[in-house]
Amino acid sequence: MAIDARRCRSGSGPASLVDSVPLHLSDLAGFVAAYALLTHSRRAVALTYYWCLTLSPQALFFPVLDSPDFPHHEFLAFWSLHLLVVWAAVYLTWGVGLHPTWRDYRTTVVITACWAATAMLVNSATGTNYGFLNRKPESGSVLDLLGPWPWYVVAEVALILATWALLTWPWTWRRGRTHRSDGVGGWPT
Repeated sequence: MAIDARRCRSGSGPASLVDSVPLHLSDLAGFVAAYALLTHSRRAVALTYYWCLTLSPQALFFPVLDSPDFPHHEFLAFWSLHLLVVWAAVYLTWGVGLHPTWRDYRTTVVITACWAATAMLVNSATGTNYGFLNRKPESGSVLDLLGPWPWYVVAEVALILATWALLTWPWTWRRGRTHRSDGVGGWPT
């Protein structure tokens, strides 16, 4: 789930299922970030904040790529997408001032859990491995440090929940002392 680099494939043959369905969180993050930038929707901004500040950088630091090198379009698309969604999260949070709340944390956890359940069902039915939820990537990854399946998924979930809580706390601890707001930034609920 956390290490969700899109597995790019080269070649002239038909695209495989893993390439054609945007079910990796990194694929979804691009759509969500674009929507958040256009609309400032509270849910989209929250997903952008959590997914793009934690999951996308992991794909940058520990990429799982099977594509041609620079300057191939797949290589450029992978790095551009992952960098741009991080920029979107930074811009929306510090540039526009749309800050997460504990309600946004809970919403993101529920949406991400629904994504994970859907990805695991699709993985089981089609033999894909979206989000590396059903098995670790064939190449080495940081998931190797978290133990065998299914324990690495359990450890990953615990790390994500703790990290997202730490990312929420600075925006809420002062606000909780003065007034209560359940929206992102200053949005009313």
